[in-house]
Amino acid sequence: MQKSFLKVILTTFFFMGCSQKTNSSLIRPAKINHVVFCKLKNPDDTQAFMNDCDTYLATIEGVVSYWCGVHGDYGRSTVDSAYDVGLYVGFNSDEDYECYIVDPKHVHLVNKWKPQFDSLRIFDVIDEPNLWVSPQKGDSQ
Repeated sequence: MQKSFLKVILTTFFFMGCSQKTNSSLIRPAKINHVVFCKLKNPDDTQAFMNDCDTYLATIEGVVSYWCGVHGDYGRSTVDSAYDVGLYVGFNSDEDYECYIVDPKHVHLVNKWKPQFDSLRIFDVIDEPNLWVSPQKGDSQ
């Protein structure tokens, strides 16, 4: 009897975990999302470029979220892999984004690496204002 009850409980927890719904109230990382995909002339420079991005871009005032990395190959033919480095920088205001563009760290990185780019694709995505929730200072995530 106890084993049967335990099996029912474990099975219930298993299916509850597999059927969880997406939490629509998740905190969104930023209002303005600047996404860049870089194809380098020499793919061997990938790590050096990522190191420079981490050093310069992530430390610019007004940047509220950031990541930088390489293509994740999960065997899906529909995923575009025509880049060496993808990076993302998030901002909470137009002013922060505009300051980022002219910030000496950003300008230095662009000037240093521009000759090394084979191609560059840049996307600026504005999160829907009615869905965007800014975390309050002191809130834990």
